[in-house]
Amino acid sequence: MRAKLLDQFVAKNQKFFIQYGGQGVPYLMEIAKFKKTEESLKSFFDFTFKTLKEIENEMGGKSNPLIEQGLDLQSWIENIKSAPPQKYLFRVSISGPMIFILQTINYLLFTNRGYPVSETLGVTAGVTGHSQGMLSAILFSLGGEGEQFYQHYYKLLKYISYMGYRAQEAYPNFEISPELVAEFEKAGISSPSPMAACIGYRREELMEKVETFNKERAYSDTNKIYISLYNTYQSMVLSAKPLSLLEFYKEYQAEMKSKNFQFVFLKTTAPFHSVLLKSGWDKLKLDAEKMGFHYKGSDLKVPVYSIHGGKNLQTFPVLAEKLFFDMVVNTLYWDNAIKYAFEDSSVEAIIDFGPGQAIARSSAELLAKNGAVSKKVLSLANPTDWKVLFE
Repeated sequence: MRAKLLDQFVAKNQKFFIQYGGQGVPYLMEIAKFKKTEESLKSFFDFTFKTLKEIENEMGGKSNPLIEQGLDLQSWIENIKSAPPQKYLFRVSISGPMIFILQTINYLLFTNRGYPVSETLGVTAGVTGHSQGMLSAILFSLGGEGEQFYQHYYKLLKYISYMGYRAQEAYPNFEISPELVAEFEKAGISSPSPMAACIGYRREELMEKVETFNKERAYSDTNKIYISLYNTYQSMVLSAKPLSLLEFYKEYQAEMKSKNFQFVFLKTTAPFHSVLLKSGWDKLKLDAEKMGFHYKGSDLKVPVYSIHGGKNLQTFPVLAEKLFFDMVVNTLYWDNAIKYAFEDSSVEAIIDFGPGQAIARSSAELLAKNGAVSKKVLSLANPTDWKVLFE
């Protein structure tokens, strides 16, 4: 049975724009819920558990210090109390594949509940993903069904697993010393990391402050602060070593507090969207070749828009390298990624596949700022939007 919303869009010749979120949000309870309640996903979960075990073995198993508690999603969701601590679950070598799995679950529920693959592609103007969500955007655009879907999913799950692993290898000293933790606590920060959201400053203001800060300290590239994600016009993310971020926060703490601006550390263990992780490509390139990750832009059935320059990935002859640099190294400009949603008059709604609703809110803000207030953002993580999508 087709969803009413799909029928409406087909009848009016309107289009969806599809987006996926990124890292930094909890995922385990959500996956466990779907495992318990969605019998239609049994084959998917069986395939996923088998593939994760294969990846874990390839990486050396629990003797590998980057995955020392394994990738045993099956046991974690069947007995939540046995799951590793949050600190481990947010490690990028772990959270990368797990968030991709959750997004794929949402995609399967979407297609099974009224949005057939071929018909949905026909009313999709484009797809993008916030950071690692780009890989889920690729899966959507490939449009595989049946056995072909699982062939794509297998390669993409492997790719995201190795991407997170190689990114963490490039930034191996992610454990923060007790001495530095104590310094953070003095500044009122309990959970430091190599990425922090800075909310309130206009883009030009924050760019000037970061440039001045780096110059005054004559920082090398490895110690510099990078504005790594431009989420909205007054919400950005900084990536750097935690000590550099602490010094920046202390420098502007009084000013930020007086203006009610926010400085919030993200739940991650690597400084994404900065040159600090660039070396990860050297090994991932070999991994991609070994796993047969040979996707080309011409394989994509609908446009997938880059989160860096906004280009359509259908124009790229090779996707493996472009995906790594967009998801790991290049600066993210979210307005570039979704600009077609507010420029294309046929696009009537953005559908957000999560996880969470943070990126849906960012997109809604950008739509409003760009004069597209009539366009809706519907999030699968929002119960009200869920009813609209699946009635």
